[in-house]
Amino acid sequence: MITETQRLCSDKQSLGNNTPAEYSTSADYAVGDYCSKSGTVYRCTTAITGGETWTSGHWTQDDDGYDSASGSVASSTVVSTNVLDNGTNTRVYDGKLHFIAKLDNAPAGGQSIQAVVETSNNADFSTSGSGVVKTLADSGAIALATANAKKDGVLLDETLNDKKDILRYVRAKFTLKGVFSTGATVTAGEFTEAAPTHVKDFTTAPPANV
Repeated sequence: MITETQRLCSDKQSLGNNTPAEYSTSADYAVGDYCSKSGTVYRCTTAITGGETWTSGHWTQDDDGYDSASGSVASSTVVSTNVLDNGTNTRVYDGKLHFIAKLDNAPAGGQSIQAVVETSNNADFSTSGSGVVKTLADSGAIALATANAKKDGVLLDETLNDKKDILRYVRAKFTLKGVFSTGATVTAGEFTEAAPTHVKDFTTAPPANV
């Protein structure tokens, strides 16, 4: 049980209902890509390059977000609203960072949810310049029924250390598969069993090593 003195940092956010982006007349689409149009989900059946006005013959309605022929599934990835900045000192709590990602509700309609923790030396997690992005922890795709049944909704609970090469910035990333009729709401962040002053929000500077 996560108690008030063992609390997560404040990075609660809604992941939405995983509805694909609205169709764009200027975008390229590969066969199997998904889009939304007027509230309906469609899967691309004919590759589109250079953009085009909506052509119904190039799409098939696919509200459940699953193509049984190819096995492809509509998916979307959302990154955490906050990013943990360790400053120039990449050691966290004597080189350890206890990270938890948890569901705050019971999403419905989708197939799976996955929580990942990433670290980078670039604030925007790009690989431009000498940018590096590494995965510190990965829950793998968790079937929605399994995720909803987890104790306290915890999707990922892992203590990271220097062997994982924690860089300056740390963030969470969530991938939803399938079309969710009830969107997922998650909380993700750093966690400690020590005094509450040792629990830090993603947006604040790191405390001294303890």
